[in-house]
Amino acid sequence: MTIFDNIKLAGALKDYKFTDTGTPASETFSKEFEVKMERLVRQKQRSYKTRVYAQRAAAAVVTIALFGSFLYLLLLPRNAENPAPFNTEQEQAQLPDPEPAPDEFLSGGEDACECCPDCIQEDCVCEECGDSDDCVCFMPEEPEVPLAYDDTDVVVASAEELVSAIAPNTTITLEHGVYDVSTLVGFESPYVRWHDDGYSFNENTLVIYNVEGLVLQAAPGAEVEIVTPFRFAEVIAFSSCSDISLFGIKAGHTVTGEYICDAGVLSFKNCTGITVENCYLYGCGTVGLNMYDCSDGLIKDTTITDC
Repeated sequence: MTIFDNIKLAGALKDYKFTDTGTPASETFSKEFEVKMERLVRQKQRSYKTRVYAQRAAAAVVTIALFGSFLYLLLLPRNAENPAPFNTEQEQAQLPDPEPAPDEFLSGGEDACECCPDCIQEDCVCEECGDSDDCVCFMPEEPEVPLAYDDTDVVVASAEELVSAIAPNTTITLEHGVYDVSTLVGFESPYVRWHDDGYSFNENTLVIYNVEGLVLQAAPGAEVEIVTPFRFAEVIAFSSCSDISLFGIKAGHTVTGEYICDAGVLSFKNCTGITVENCYLYGCGTVGLNMYDCSDGLIKDTTITDC
């Protein structure tokens, strides 16, 4: 036994109190001493098993870590040769641009002719053309920048295409159909905004803002109807625009029931050069056409009803 065990045993004996049980003191002391010794042995056995289990667990963790590191180093060269595909466009954008492939015509570099320093013909040197006016060079062509929309005509067939195509100097031709602009509340662009009704109904008006030279026209023979089911929203509003034309458009509210609308069909605010021709504007009891601070307007062959 160690000194520590002797100290514990001495403490146990010190605290021991004999009781009058009718049993001789020597026999009682022997039994209780045996019980205390068995209890002490069990405690030491549990402590030993705990240390053994902890050492085994630590050894297992270290073994797994070493095996994982070895496996990673073993497979690393193979992964480097066959990199995983990109998951996002952002990861692709972070890579440097690849080196250009060799072309049939290359820059002349420092030996390029003074008469054509931008020539991309291979081996273009002054000895061949003599810096003369007859020198024929291969000049790089500037790439054509595609326009977002055609200046003359954009054909649309849905409300989303219509609102997305709104831009300055654009003629939008609408194919046959009903265009419910209320389905696009929240979509915005530099020329499209949404105006809240001011109530608690979350009914918003489509506002075309700061656009010049916009034409909305129905396709030949097509019946085009631009609508909204919102009682407190105008179908289309134009703000700070110029040279705005609508041809052959039918617009109104698709509201049913006895309760009438509380907003107009078309609205123009601070606009110039307005043309509304051969259109049909209908409502459910309010105004067909509003104009505020506008000038140079032409309303021709247009019907306004139920307003």
